[in-house]
Amino acid sequence: MSVEEDIISLMQARGPLLPVDVAKHIKTNIIVASAYLSELASRKKVKISSLKVGGSPVYSLQGQEDKLEKFAQNLNEKDLRAYDLLKQKRVLRDSYMTPLMRVALRSIKDFSVPINVTFGDTQELFWKWYNVPDDEIKLIIQREIEGEKPEAVPQVVVPETVAVPLPIIPEPEPPKKKKKNVETKKEEPLLEVKAKPQPPGLAELAQKHATPSEDKKRNIDFEEQIYQLFKEKGIKLIGKEIIKEGAEANFVIDIPSSVGMLRYLCKARNKRSSTEKDLSSALVDGQLQKMPVVYVHLGKLNPKAQKLLKTEPFKTMVVFPLDNGSKTQKSGTTKTGFV
Repeated sequence: MSVEEDIISLMQARGPLLPVDVAKHIKTNIIVASAYLSELASRKKVKISSLKVGGSPVYSLQGQEDKLEKFAQNLNEKDLRAYDLLKQKRVLRDSYMTPLMRVALRSIKDFSVPINVTFGDTQELFWKWYNVPDDEIKLIIQREIEGEKPEAVPQVVVPETVAVPLPIIPEPEPPKKKKKNVETKKEEPLLEVKAKPQPPGLAELAQKHATPSEDKKRNIDFEEQIYQLFKEKGIKLIGKEIIKEGAEANFVIDIPSSVGMLRYLCKARNKRSSTEKDLSSALVDGQLQKMPVVYVHLGKLNPKAQKLLKTEPFKTMVVFPLDNGSKTQKSGTTKTGFV
C-alpha cells in the first residue's frame, strides 16, 4: 500500500484529519504530511476545509462534510454565532442579516451554501445549511416569491359566509302554524323523489366506473404527447425524473436554436388547470438547477397563472400547452419559445 493510499484509508476509518494526525500515522513530520495531503487535494482525492484549527486546514473525503461539525468550536466568536444561527434556522435571507452576520456567513464556507434567487426585478441572496435538501429550500423560497403574507384573506371570507345565513334563520320563526303546513306539503314530494332516484343511481354508478379508464387513458396519452413533442421539435432528451406516474415529470432537454443547443429544465404536468403556484414551483426548480424553464401542460392556465406570466421573472419562462390528442397547439396567451 502506498503512502497516499494509507492516508485515504486512515480518513475512511477516522474521518476528517489534521496534518499532525497524518504525520503521526505515517511516522514523519508535519511538513511532509502536509505535502502528501496537498498532493491528494490537487488531484481531488481529498477536500480542504475553509475552517482552520491552529492555523491548519482540515482534510476530509467526499461525503464527510457532517463530520467537520466537530471542529466548529475552533471558529471565532462571530463565525460561531453565524454557524449556530444557520444550523438552527436552516435558511437565512442575506438582506435580513446584520453586516457582521453577512460577513460571517461568507466565512463559514464549509457549512453555508449561497443560493441566488430572482424576485421581480431584483436578485436575492439566501444562505442554506449545507445538508438541507433542495425540496425544503424550494418551499421556503416559493413562499417568498408568492408573498404568502395575506393569510387574512381566508379570515375575511369566513365571516362573510357565516353572516349571510344568520339573518335568514329568524325570519321563518314567527309563523309557527305555517311551518306545519310547509312540512306536511314537503313530505309528499319527498316520497315521490325516493321512488324515482333508483334508476338514475345506476347511471351514476356507470359513470363512476367509466371515469377511471378515461383517466388512465389520459395519463398514458400525456406521456406519449411529451415524447412526440420532443420528436417534432428536434429536442434531445438528456435526463428525466418521474415525480408522479402519468401526472408530473421533470426532463432535462436540449432545444435547437440559431446559436446551437440550449439546455432547459422541462416541467411537465397533466392537470386540467395549472395554477400560479405550479408556475412558481417550476421557476424555483429551474433557479435551483440554474436552468431556464419550459412548462408543458395538458389543460389550461387559470387567470392568475396567465397574469403571472406577464411579470418578472416569469417572462423568461416558456409555456407550451398540449391538447387532448396527439398534436400540439400553441396558446396566444402563453409564451411558446420553442425554436
